[in-house]
Amino acid sequence: MSKPINILLEIGELAESKNIRDSKKILDILMNSIYSLSIKHHTDPIDFAEQKYAKIIAQMIFTKLFNIRENLNGINFSNDEFHFKNDIIDTNLVANNIRNLFETVCLFNNFFIHSTNKDELILKLNIWEYSSLKYRLKLENQATNDEQKSLLQKDKHRLIALKTNIENSKIYNELNDDNKRKIRIILKNKDYKFSIINGEVKIYDWQKLADNFPDTQKSIPLLYTILSFYSHPTWKSVFDYGNNFKEEKIWIQNAQDLLRYSYILSSIFIIDFIKYFPNSENSFNKLKPLDIYLIEFYNYLVRGQEYLLDKDRFKE
Repeated sequence: MSKPINILLEIGELAESKNIRDSKKILDILMNSIYSLSIKHHTDPIDFAEQKYAKIIAQMIFTKLFNIRENLNGINFSNDEFHFKNDIIDTNLVANNIRNLFETVCLFNNFFIHSTNKDELILKLNIWEYSSLKYRLKLENQATNDEQKSLLQKDKHRLIALKTNIENSKIYNELNDDNKRKIRIILKNKDYKFSIINGEVKIYDWQKLADNFPDTQKSIPLLYTILSFYSHPTWKSVFDYGNNFKEEKIWIQNAQDLLRYSYILSSIFIIDFIKYFPNSENSFNKLKPLDIYLIEFYNYLVRGQEYLLDKDRFKE
């Protein structure tokens, strides 16, 4: 039996396994890959300063996966009266971390993969910063010392500069009046989830943003809705938490269903990171064959052959 067949069989066993140890193994592979790519290429030259955010996001995704893995260790708590140790996994926490991972991967993809040129990327980044600072200004009435007031004053000056940069940018001024109005609405709503396609501003919610991956195999439909069920105290999240304490260990299946999305999202990010920083592909190819095939497998699962680094990897 050829080595790739052995590897594919092992990936199949890992993907279908209900054992949490195997889930941790998959997360370890993904974390190792992201860590290797981000650390080895952190000091590589960049074309312009704003590309630093792409590398910072890579490090953030590593820590998000680390926290997801930590969630799989279950509950262990004690005080002077009792000691509680159980292998229960709180799927609400897992879903919360995966939803954050989802948003971060979507943001990276929209900014660094789906921007048609540097001008669009800079516009998105400026509006992204503008949104954050506008939200922070909502805390103005809570400022209680000179340091906080000084920071908010700097934010106000920065907001003026950002808005000027946005409205004076070449890409903004090439838009027609209707699409300029859409940009103003985005600024007013303190949003940043948009793209410009053939001169038309497209405004997205998080799930629509994920459609840009694209999900050609329809493997993650309504994913954001699914994750939000657990991220808020909905009836379903409370009901499922209560089921954690039943002997059937329903949480195992719930956790595995959720974790599968973290594997897919991380693999999409890794391939997109390599696409954006092509020099990192050499480091990726030096990973263990199992790691390479597993990442390509989950990327292929959603986006098909077109998005494989090696188009022949899964050919019969």
